This record gives sequence, C-alpha cells and structure tokens, in this order.
Amino acid sequence: MGMEVKRQVQLTGGSSFTVTLPKNWAKQQGVREGTTLVMRVMEDGGLAIYPEGREPKREFKEITIKTGPHVDRDVVGSYLYGYDLIRILSFRGFTEEEISSIKRSVRRLAGAEIVEEKPNVIEVQVMLDPEAVTPEKVLRRQYALVQGMVDDVTGAVLKNDISLGRAVIQRDEEVDRHYFTLVRVIRSAVREPDISRRLNLTPLNLLDIRVAAKFLEDSGDQAASI
Repeated sequence: MGMEVKRQVQLTGGSSFTVTLPKNWAKQQGVREGTTLVMRVMEDGGLAIYPEGREPKREFKEITIKTGPHVDRDVVGSYLYGYDLIRILSFRGFTEEEISSIKRSVRRLAGAEIVEEKPNVIEVQVMLDPEAVTPEKVLRRQYALVQGMVDDVTGAVLKNDISLGRAVIQRDEEVDRHYFTLVRVIRSAVREPDISRRLNLTPLNLLDIRVAAKFLEDSGDQAASI
C-alpha cells in the first residue's frame, strides 16, 4: 500500500491555496527548489502530482497460458485484457493444428506479432499503443466495412455470385480485428484514466463506442453467415 499523509491547506496572499509536500516523497522524486510539478485532476476528483518528465509509465503486463482445445480463445482473451506479452506453453510440444490455430488468432489482433516460436513455447508480443489509436476513426472504418458487407452479401444472393460471398467472409475478419482493437483500447482507458483523458473521451463516450462496436461486429457475423 502506498504512503498516506495528511496536510492542512493554507491560504496565502489572500487568494491562493498552498499545501506542503511530504519530505520523504520529495526526496525520492528529486524535488527541489525550482522543480516543475505536473498536476492532473483524476476522474474521481483526486489530484495526481509528479515531477515534469516523470509521467507514470504503463505497466508491461505478461501472461503465460497453456495450450489446449481453446487456445485460440485464450490468446484473444489475453489480448483483450491488455496483456503485452502472451506466452503459450506446451509441455508435449505443439501440434500443427495448435500452431495453425494460434497463428490464425494472432492475425486477427492488431499490433500482435509472434516474436518467438519454439517446439514448446510461442510468444506473442502486442505492440499496440492505445494512445495512438483514435477509437472514433476505428469505429467509422468498422461501420464502412459492415455496410459494404451487407451490400455485397445482398448482391451475392441475388446474383448467385460465390466469389462475392467469399469476399464478404474475408472482410468479416477485418471487422473482428477492429472490434478487438477497440475493446483492448477501451479497457485500457477505463483502467488507466490518463489514457481516456489523452484520447479526450469520457467514460460515457467509451461505453457508447463499445456498444456500437459490438453491434457492428454482430452485424458483420450475420452478413458472413448468410
């Protein structure tokens, strides 16, 4: 648990509020006369303070999972939960089917790459910066894809065009890819309010985008199933 201290607010100059900083914290952070402090108002009304240039860094999260009949779901789930390194283990060695399943899953995840592949270990690293993603743009792209899928599946049925139908199925993977990206970014923004502030999105905005993205993802699945 972090250090907790209490300070009384003082009024100086008749209009300014001042408060002293904990001495131990100031020493640890290298704060001295002339140091510039950055203050951020948190979502819950709290105040985060840290020296300029020392903004809190995102924690690098790792997870180790075991291969199995649902390894593809486990990989996608780990991605959605914000893990940066997903390590998949197989004590007996991966089968060709398992390797193919893992690689198919990785292809559906934006920013994910297999960085190590051994007989018993496969490592997937996610190099997606949530702050570099604009959720509204991703959502608009997802909408455009689904709209095109609906138009094409209608044409495929009316014209009995098999090639057009196959194109719809291929685009469904791209729709899923955008959906997974949005879920990962939204979860990161909810967990780390600094991200949502930098994206200029409120919790309500994030909820609306999440609901819309799920609706579009379901619509894409329906179009592909036809």
